[in-house]
Amino acid sequence: MGPFLRVSSDGRQHTIFSLPAGLSSFADLAWAVAPGGAFYALHGDFKEYKLVRFKSDGSVDSITNLNIPADVYITHLAIADDEVMYVQGYRDTPDPLNKPREGFAALLNASGKMIHDLSDGTTELDMSAAQHNPTAGDAVAGEDGRFYVLGAKELLILNQNGETAARMKFERPAPDAYAIRVDYSRGMISIIFHTVRRSSPAHAADVEVRSILLNSQTGEQLGYFAFDSELTGSIVCFDGQEGYSMMAVDGEMEAKDIVPIR
Repeated sequence: MGPFLRVSSDGRQHTIFSLPAGLSSFADLAWAVAPGGAFYALHGDFKEYKLVRFKSDGSVDSITNLNIPADVYITHLAIADDEVMYVQGYRDTPDPLNKPREGFAALLNASGKMIHDLSDGTTELDMSAAQHNPTAGDAVAGEDGRFYVLGAKELLILNQNGETAARMKFERPAPDAYAIRVDYSRGMISIIFHTVRRSSPAHAADVEVRSILLNSQTGEQLGYFAFDSELTGSIVCFDGQEGYSMMAVDGEMEAKDIVPIR
C-alpha cells in the first residue's frame, strides 16, 4: 500500500506521502488522519511495527517503534491529536481458515508504549466469512479526544484511559448490511454500510452503499443516506458541515462530488 495522495478541498493542491526507502514494501500498512489533520501510516511486518508521522508537505516527520506483539495483523488505526492511538486487529496464525483468529486491541501512547491492552472481549475474525463478505469494524479518533470503535451492531466509545465512556446501538439499514466505516466530525458520527449483491457466481458483485448519521452525545439518529449506484468511485471523507466527498471518474479524469447532508 502507498504512496498516499492528499488533495485539497478545492482540488488545486496535491501532496504525495511516500514511506521511507528503508521500510519494506512487502509489509502491511494501516493509516489514519488525526482530527487536526496530521497523517500517519503504521508499517508492520509481523515482527516490528513502526508509526510514520508525515509533515504537511509530505516529508517524513518522525518514525516511532510501537510496542505491538509479533504476529498481529493491524486492521484499524485511530490517532488523537496528542498522538495517543488505538490499534485493532487479530493474531495471524497458520491455522485453517475455518478456525477464527483471536482479536487484538490496545491503546498506545505517543512514544509507542502500550498503556492499555484491550484485547479481552474483542471480536474474533471469521476468516472463512471474510473471503466472501465485507468485514464489519473500524475506528476513528474524535475531536473530543475519544475513540469511536465500530462493531457489527454497536459503537463503542473509549476514553484515553481505556474506559468505556458509552455504547451506542444502531439499526443497520438491512439485515445483510455490513458496518465497515466510521467517521467523526463536528459532533456527528457517520457510519457507512456495504451490502453485497451477487446475481450469479460468474458476475461481479454489486455493492450498495448506505450511511446513517448519529449525534455523538446521545446516539440519536440524525439522518439516513442511500448513495446513487450510478455515482462511480468511493467515499473519501465526511464533514459535518459540508457532507460526503466522493471521488468519481469522468472519462479519464477524476473529480470530486459532494453529497450534502443538509
